Amino acid sequence: MKKILFWMILIFGIVALIGSCKKDEESTTATPTSCAGDNTFTIASSCSDTASGSITGIDNASLSGTFSNFHMYGIAGGYSVNNSTDCIDNSTIIASWANTLGYPTGAASAIVNHVVTSSSTFAERFKFYSDSGCSTELASVVFGYDDLSNGGRASGLDTSEGQSTASKLTYNQSCAKFKGSTAAGVTWIKTMLNGTDPTVGTEYTCDVGTNARYALMFVDSSSGGALAYGNIITFEESETAVPSNWDDPDTMYTLP
Repeated sequence: MKKILFWMILIFGIVALIGSCKKDEESTTATPTSCAGDNTFTIASSCSDTASGSITGIDNASLSGTFSNFHMYGIAGGYSVNNSTDCIDNSTIIASWANTLGYPTGAASAIVNHVVTSSSTFAERFKFYSDSGCSTELASVVFGYDDLSNGGRASGLDTSEGQSTASKLTYNQSCAKFKGSTAAGVTWIKTMLNGTDPTVGTEYTCDVGTNARYALMFVDSSSGGALAYGNIITFEESETAVPSNWDDPDTMYTLP
């Protein structure tokens, strides 16, 4: 089963996110000839990745703000992860994406996170920079998700991989927004989003139709969590149906 985050976990099974990105450079918006895969999608009016609102009703928790699966490395220290900005200045972590996400040539730092944008929407962000401080952007890609709904509880789950119970969620990947600020950034976007043909410096916002996603989510709001650092979330995603159980070590992170 595919997970919402698909890169290495290193020695921790818990991932987190707080902090915020630096403001992007000004960009124009253009109608793309193709947005993702080998398909042509229509232009979208927006694909927000601005933090707003909160998602409630999942284990009596309120999910809001921006979350990064690398924040635990910043807490542990020694991994060149800045939790105040979410900036990852770690060549080993960035190189680990070579066979999955990939990254632009010359990338020295990155910000990879999720942000809650309303009570039923969220966004997934990938941003790469040519300097070590996440200042000079090479490229960015945002995927927007909407229609998040809670389908009740799943029980009897494998406790060796996660909690015995979880909420059954459904949502849709609905839009994409991307920009290559340099030639290297454009090349990466063309590779990652097969079929695209972006122009340097132009931001594209696309409607990618309805692409259903399904997930199990458990939010542990009890005190004394990992490093005593807030609510702990276990998350498992699928593109075919709500997962029947946890798979492998599941993606986990904490709420600020």
